[in-house]
Amino acid sequence: MKRNIGTTGGNTEGLDSFVVNNPNPIFRIDDSDIICYANEGCKTLFENWECGVGTRIPGFWDGNIYAARTSGKQLSIEISNEEDIFLFDIIPVDECNTLNFYGRKITARKKYEQEIQRVAEFEHVVNTISSRLMNYSLINYHEVIVEVLGLSGEFFNASICLISQLDESGEKLTITHEWNAGRTKLHSRFQDSPIDTRSWLLSKVFQKEIVWIEDTAHLPPEAAPERKFLEENGSGSCIIMPLIFSGNALGFMCLLFDNPSNENLELFQPILTILAEIIANSMLYYRARADLITSEEKYRSLIETMSDAFVIQDNLGFLTYCNDAMCELLGYSRGELIGTHVRELVLPEERDVLTREIQKGKEGKPSRYEITLMTKEASPVRVIVSANGLFDNQGVYEGRFAVLTDITSIREMEAVMRQRLALEKMISSMSTRFINVFPENVLKTVENSLESIATTLQADQAIFMTFSGNRDEVSSLGGWARDDNVTLEQELEKISNSSFSWLAKPLESEEIFHYNDLDAFPSDALEFRHYLESCDATGALLIPVAIQGGITGVLLFTFGVKTLNIYKDNLFLLKILGEIFSNAWEREIAEQKLRVSEARYRIMLENASDLVSLLDEKMNHEFVNENQLNLLGYRKEEMIGKSAIDFVHPEDLRRGLDT
Repeated sequence: MKRNIGTTGGNTEGLDSFVVNNPNPIFRIDDSDIICYANEGCKTLFENWECGVGTRIPGFWDGNIYAARTSGKQLSIEISNEEDIFLFDIIPVDECNTLNFYGRKITARKKYEQEIQRVAEFEHVVNTISSRLMNYSLINYHEVIVEVLGLSGEFFNASICLISQLDESGEKLTITHEWNAGRTKLHSRFQDSPIDTRSWLLSKVFQKEIVWIEDTAHLPPEAAPERKFLEENGSGSCIIMPLIFSGNALGFMCLLFDNPSNENLELFQPILTILAEIIANSMLYYRARADLITSEEKYRSLIETMSDAFVIQDNLGFLTYCNDAMCELLGYSRGELIGTHVRELVLPEERDVLTREIQKGKEGKPSRYEITLMTKEASPVRVIVSANGLFDNQGVYEGRFAVLTDITSIREMEAVMRQRLALEKMISSMSTRFINVFPENVLKTVENSLESIATTLQADQAIFMTFSGNRDEVSSLGGWARDDNVTLEQELEKISNSSFSWLAKPLESEEIFHYNDLDAFPSDALEFRHYLESCDATGALLIPVAIQGGITGVLLFTFGVKTLNIYKDNLFLLKILGEIFSNAWEREIAEQKLRVSEARYRIMLENASDLVSLLDEKMNHEFVNENQLNLLGYRKEEMIGKSAIDFVHPEDLRRGLDT
């Protein structure tokens, strides 16, 4: 039965307030839910609802009708009709027990509200994307970019969302990131197929335009490659946004659609531009950070492998970084050094130098100085420090970095050279001194020379010892001690009362022996070692003194601290030193023998019964014996130095001259 959808029928009483010609739909139902009135604006709605005046209102209204009648209040209900949306106000009329329906089309408003909501949602997506791109690490950067593409693709209902970047040459574009809705990734298919930057599409991209291809059929002939690409991938349309930074193209972002619905593109175009800028910024920032890390790793590698030590300290002076060379220099592990204050590594007497140089760094001045560090084993290490301050962008001091060059060996070599020069000067002086010394002053000269030698060698004690003929006894001829409290006579007495005969054995080779550790002494030198321990010595230098090819003595120098290993570089000079003492001692022995022989013959002459005289080249008396003095009646002083001629009778003198 065909329904009557006319505008009249039933009871129309009380409808004075209805506007018959109102374009908006207005109708009334009675207490049986029968439509009792409808204006012309209801025609299209009633046709779709398949109802009319005199028929029951469609059932989808039942709940709203019940709510309006039971509450007795006005209700507002949105109803969709095909592509239109209506807002109906349902008003109860108690006196008639009816419900009046006042409708108005709100399609445009709802569409605008949806657009606003859509924009707000997209802004939220952009904010989410921006936040993700601001907080990524280099490790998960690519994952974050794919996540960003996914957010964009899902929002626009795209099937594929990808990024293609220019290579360093600027001539090729390659897909670097891709998100897809369950499709085979283009990335794997096009990774090795760079895109021609001379194409129609890219010419527009590099003009910084957003390209919107609604339908491949509308593409110009020169866009044949793009049409083929879209058709092969089953995409009917796409949006391409250039990725621009500081006016330079980095690549593009592309969204491909299976079922395009791009009526809102113009609405979203400003936000799409912002999204492209955010992604471009993140790409450039990623490149910069990657380059920075590569550069940092390169320089870190250089620092780690450099032979010089390298450290960084904070503004309070605590170490925050050190390389392997620093660890090797001081004998600490890196974990032990990090967090250590630099003052703790410096020789206490030189910490004022460190304070002064750090202040230079705080003032922005470069610093270069020498300082002594202490190793983990408490050994001194001399270094040259080249340091500079570290400052933030506001010029606030953050600390400093320093390169430390170990010059311990250089300073030791300089000490060797200084000692060599001192030895050469001293030996030259000693040679002259011993050559010109009177025989009776040889021993005194030896003692004085021991002090000069010990001072030059930085020894604490020096002693000249000699062996007996069978080398089973040792005696001391002289010595010197740095400590005024040491009673040298007691030290010499110790030696004289000790059996150091073992010394002659290692010295038979005429080699110089340097013991830098008491443990290095042989087992049969126990007594000698005990003697050194009693002197608080930790080392000794032994120089052999040889006479006519046989070892007859030794120069002993003792040291209270471990000495520099300088003797191997000065062996030649030390041997010369031994030879000087050998010559001096040989001369002393010869003089002693001569004095003994002279005394022996003097006694013989003094006791001879003959008259004995010894004359010099001028015939002056040098010696007269007692018999002659007694016979002639002179005193010795009256004849010594006088001419023998003066004591001869004149006649005998004339006769002697004639013959």
